[in-house]
Amino acid sequence: MRGCIMLVVVGASLLATCRAVTGPEQLEGLQQGVSSDRLLQMTPDKDDGTADEDDTDERAIDPAMVAKMRAELEAIDTKLNFRDWFRGGATIEQVRSFLGLPAKGEAVGYANWAQFQSYLKYVHEMDVKAANAAKVAAIKQKLTFRGWYLERKSIPQVRGILGLPAKGPAVDHPNWETFQAYLKFVTDPTQLPHRYP
Repeated sequence: MRGCIMLVVVGASLLATCRAVTGPEQLEGLQQGVSSDRLLQMTPDKDDGTADEDDTDERAIDPAMVAKMRAELEAIDTKLNFRDWFRGGATIEQVRSFLGLPAKGEAVGYANWAQFQSYLKYVHEMDVKAANAAKVAAIKQKLTFRGWYLERKSIPQVRGILGLPAKGPAVDHPNWETFQAYLKFVTDPTQLPHRYP
């Protein structure tokens, strides 16, 4: 049984590699002993033989469109370079050398000066995004802490939520700093929600 399956698989792959199609012209060619590569050349055109002729209705490629597409591709490439340099921790001096600019001073006359200015703007935008993300994370953490406080979670319960051991310090644990921040939050009266009688 296994041998039959292998034979079928080998036969199917052989047919696929020969690009065999079961058209009547090709079957006649196989009976006459013509190779499959020549059979593909013998297949008649379905377009009445006009496919290779020049079509007068074809439009030429617009050079302005090509230039626009090239500019868009260069902009995408530049953004990807900026991202890679930023994530890789490249310093401003390294980026200047990547762009072929002198190490110090303004290089206004250089071709890549505008690209360097764009990178500086990109770095500023990424720093602003990182600062905003840190603010959002701090606000979320504060809201979580308030929720635990209002639910009257005990210190051992909070330690359990954070995955810390029930007692003792766990300085190597990734949530230890979060737990320390919670303790600071609970002991600081300005952070606690107001209680109404």
